[in-house]
Amino acid sequence: MRWVFIIEFGKGNNTDVIVEGDNCGGVIIGERGVLKYKIGVDYLNNERCVWLLNSPNSTNITLKLLKDGFESCCDYLLVNTIDPKTGTLRNDTVPINRSNRTRTFEESMLVIVFRSDSSTRGKGFALQFSSGGNDPNPEYSYKLRHRADPYGTIDFPSDDWGNGESANNEILVIASSLKIGADDDPFTMPTNMSWSSGVFKKDNESCEYGSITFYTTPEPDGWLTRERFPNSNDTTSCTDTVTVAPKKNICSTIYSAFLVIYKPTAAVQNNNETIFRFTYEKSAGCGGIFIGNGEISYKEDGKYANTEKVCSQYNVHITRRELFEDCCDYITVSSVDAFNGVQSQAAVITSDNRTALIKGPVAIVTFSSDSSVTGSGFRLSFRAETQVPYDPPFSYHLVHQNQPRKNEFSYQVEPNQVVVVAFSPESHRQIYYSSGNTQLNLASFRPQVNETCFSDSLLVYDVYGRKERALGLSKAFNASDVVSDQSFITQNAAQNCTAFVDSQFDPCENMADCGDSPPNGAYFRTNTTSFVAVYSSVNVTSSLRFRGFILTSETN
Repeated sequence: MRWVFIIEFGKGNNTDVIVEGDNCGGVIIGERGVLKYKIGVDYLNNERCVWLLNSPNSTNITLKLLKDGFESCCDYLLVNTIDPKTGTLRNDTVPINRSNRTRTFEESMLVIVFRSDSSTRGKGFALQFSSGGNDPNPEYSYKLRHRADPYGTIDFPSDDWGNGESANNEILVIASSLKIGADDDPFTMPTNMSWSSGVFKKDNESCEYGSITFYTTPEPDGWLTRERFPNSNDTTSCTDTVTVAPKKNICSTIYSAFLVIYKPTAAVQNNNETIFRFTYEKSAGCGGIFIGNGEISYKEDGKYANTEKVCSQYNVHITRRELFEDCCDYITVSSVDAFNGVQSQAAVITSDNRTALIKGPVAIVTFSSDSSVTGSGFRLSFRAETQVPYDPPFSYHLVHQNQPRKNEFSYQVEPNQVVVVAFSPESHRQIYYSSGNTQLNLASFRPQVNETCFSDSLLVYDVYGRKERALGLSKAFNASDVVSDQSFITQNAAQNCTAFVDSQFDPCENMADCGDSPPNGAYFRTNTTSFVAVYSSVNVTSSLRFRGFILTSETN
């Protein structure tokens, strides 16, 4: 039988806590016992397993390595303690291995990590723990959770934490580590973390605030501090509360191991308020939507695959920290205009050209790798150089999809709106980037025309990601394709075009369910797996009940 569990014994209980099996990490609560992991069984390369060990009311914990089959040079345990006054990890990482089998730590809670490198495998270990001292009224206590899912959302407060709020001396610790398979490659599938919301209250007696700190993948010398909320800039005004806005991709970690510590203040927090929320997902993060100012991280701590095509959309000024193959792997940036679509001349970001300034409110950014040397990923920063006018001529709706094999997208548009849909599948999916393509079907197309016979349009682009050709037009649709009259829409058309009405289309109850006779060329294949579609609407109030489109895709 294989298991990992939480078990707690009170003072004076003579029963040891025994945790054994092959689950990669967990929570252990007790005075003494043994942690047995893969005893007599080969562990895998690149494992990172995190256990949180707590002996409540104790003042110290002694660890003793009873048995191990470690590769002597490179595989071992790492142990850290938490400073309860600051709510952060101490910089006191201690290795436990054959040359350092026993160690006493002057704390009641330990973070224990098993790490293996990528060379020779060994067998598991047995680690004994025993607590000492007695503190019946500790100044701080801990609430511990371990996650072993590839994705999830962490909310506090929530039912998962057992009560509505944390006492001001109760520190929350969340650890994540995944059991991996023999064929798993952690370098191509990191875990990405995003911040959703947070409200932190000031201490009643000072300008100190509650805080949350994120740590990722333990390296040979310990954990890496990645983000802390609120930061010093947030707290300079010493207001009663600090709200930290959502932030996408705050960090990315290979091996999928991370640690989060939340320390509240003495201020009373309403138990109906969300104090913090963040999400994590084991995903390459191939593409996405980014608005305003910020950063994009793609496999920054990992390895990207050959012949990748990644497509993202955001408002841009971009700088690059180069980590990938300089000759052949690069980033392109193309602006998007209403009706004109993606501009043909793209900016190319390389080691010799690290900055790009793009005109327009939206840009398409692609990352492409060739089939030779693979490199590490990258982090891009971006910002808006100028403010959008108070009454911009067009509004934009951005969508990104990355799940093969079949996708469907529908949207009901408004006047003067631009809808941009991008598709770029994750590299770990069984997709052939170089020779693959995508079958598209414009299942419904309900455009509108204005008094000058100018029409809504849908432009579909192949994503090549090449320096000389970042994107190429694959297919274009306008009202002429609906009425099967290519002279219906021309720049010199007579000024007597009439708007479409509902009777020209099949009845339906919402845009997603509209099924119409396909326009000309509705079924077609792109020349690349990834694609971008841009729908632009004219400035006319539609007499159609449902105006817009349905686009389905199936990837080879």
